[in-house]
Amino acid sequence: MPQGLGKLTNLQTLTCFVLSNGSTSVNELGELNNLRGRLEIKRLDLLRNNAAEIQSAKVLLGKRHLQQLELRWLYDDDSHPWLSAPSLFVEQKGSCPEDEMILQGLLPHHSLRKLVIDGFCGKSLPDWIGNLSSFLTLELHNCNCLTSLPESICNLVSLQKLCIYNCLLLQERYARPYGKDWRRISSIREVEILPMRPSLLKYFS
Repeated sequence: MPQGLGKLTNLQTLTCFVLSNGSTSVNELGELNNLRGRLEIKRLDLLRNNAAEIQSAKVLLGKRHLQQLELRWLYDDDSHPWLSAPSLFVEQKGSCPEDEMILQGLLPHHSLRKLVIDGFCGKSLPDWIGNLSSFLTLELHNCNCLTSLPESICNLVSLQKLCIYNCLLLQERYARPYGKDWRRISSIREVEILPMRPSLLKYFS
């Protein structure tokens, strides 16, 4: 991403923000509070060494016009499915508490309608998810260390769609109809739990 992007305070459209080693900081987004529509942030894994700083920065909180937020810890690419579904091909390496700190710091405005989390290696999601009062859709991709959904998800009366793709522990825990915690999410209108997202199935059929 170009240096000085954070000075464009009137910018309204930025669909993709890609982090890179040493040259682009997520803090560049801090003053871009006029962004609207969809924002995708890629390579959040590069923030792990500065997780505490990100946790306290809250760079997305003031973006009340954002409708859709996609947070990716890897460089997602439909043309290379082995990059998009790492746990299908790479040995699980365990959880990463820094990812939980990063996600805690990426708290969005409560008006957000859709959230996608991809490649997150923490064990738990932040409680702020339960405060998204306009929330319609939650998608979780490739989060194989995630052990459960937050208790606060039961408070999301607006939530209409929950997608869980390639999240091994969640697939078992929330399986329909006999999963241990299926009843916690059974009131959501549309629940989709699959070993990979539908757009990748063509590579393995």
